Amino acid sequence: MNRGGASCSSREAHRHPAAGSSRPWRRRSLSFRLLLAVAAALSTPSATVEGTEQVRFLLISSASERRVSYIPIQGEGPLTTHMDLRPLISVSRQEEQQKDKENEDEEPAAAQQQPDTKAPPFLAQPAGICVDKRAHRLYVAEPLSRMILWYGLAVKDGQLTADDGPHVAQDNVDARWVAVDGAGDLFWTDSDNNKIMKVSTACLSDSANASKQPCNATDVNGTAMELYSAPITNQVSEPAGVKADVNHVYWGNQVAGMQDGALIKGNKTTAGGLKVHTLANNTEKAIGVCVAPRHIFYTDGEYGRIYGVRKGGSAVTVVAQTGLSQPRGCTWDDDNTIFVADKGLGTVWSFAAGTSLAPRMLSKHLPDHSFPGALDVAHYAVEAPQSDSIITKTVKYVSSIFGGGWTK
Repeated sequence: MNRGGASCSSREAHRHPAAGSSRPWRRRSLSFRLLLAVAAALSTPSATVEGTEQVRFLLISSASERRVSYIPIQGEGPLTTHMDLRPLISVSRQEEQQKDKENEDEEPAAAQQQPDTKAPPFLAQPAGICVDKRAHRLYVAEPLSRMILWYGLAVKDGQLTADDGPHVAQDNVDARWVAVDGAGDLFWTDSDNNKIMKVSTACLSDSANASKQPCNATDVNGTAMELYSAPITNQVSEPAGVKADVNHVYWGNQVAGMQDGALIKGNKTTAGGLKVHTLANNTEKAIGVCVAPRHIFYTDGEYGRIYGVRKGGSAVTVVAQTGLSQPRGCTWDDDNTIFVADKGLGTVWSFAAGTSLAPRMLSKHLPDHSFPGALDVAHYAVEAPQSDSIITKTVKYVSSIFGGGWTK
């Protein structure tokens, strides 16, 4: 049929079909099929979509609430509105998982006469947290159970999920704050015994855990390394928050900060000699520490302030104080934003990391007291399957019905 040479009379016939023609019904049938296609496309999982996109999350811990939650972060830079707080790990969730596991692993009564004397690891009082982005692990300091636990992280349909852990990274340790560097080495502060500890990523591997090889601070093989301790190093005085970059480890001291140093920088390997340098001694009590490309930020446990100093040393600057109550842990998002947990207000703040030290504007991202006892924060970013828009999903689904011609 020559469509380009269609006559006027044939076009009129299309506009006004003869009586008894089935064309109107065919059109209705086609419209109905299109509606069904739209509905089906909307319900099609986005996991089948080609391509990936970076999704970002802010994780928050609370020892008093005994849980770790998260906030999805949309786009780049500081958040400007209150975001949705979602659960990740909690005591109630673990209790349900433990009951399910016990039901699945039920054995005859005779086999249960010799119970396991060692209790399973359990989230009881989550304190400091950090994320190993390469291994997709969340580390949680557990001072009550004297452990450092870890959970595997994954993203499904835009939601952050944790595996059925916890798994034990370190046992029989006094850890309240933890950090992980780009190589996967784990650091923690032992405030009770005035120590800065480190364990290599090799000791934290799945194979080491599976073989039950000890990776503890008390291990006679020395797999965990005591980097700094008092009284050998005076600049370790009930250490709190800790962070590490390529060459150094940084920590804040909760006691005698003006005498022994509030913010300390030390080499993290023995290659260059274990040397320390006091970056700040302006406050008696420094708690949270976070590392940006040029600056170190830390929170003041006495006056509710956030300070900043250059990595190589400089005058200390009050970065933020208005509105803060009890700022605690903080983290950098690998871009240009610093997030801070506020224990007193039960919320999270953020400010721009910037390229210079100057007072910053704060943004609040949770209503006051919506997350009581907010203690520490950690940032997690990962490449996940890209989500299609409604229009794109519809076109793709309709195209699959009609042989692909709709997308050509």
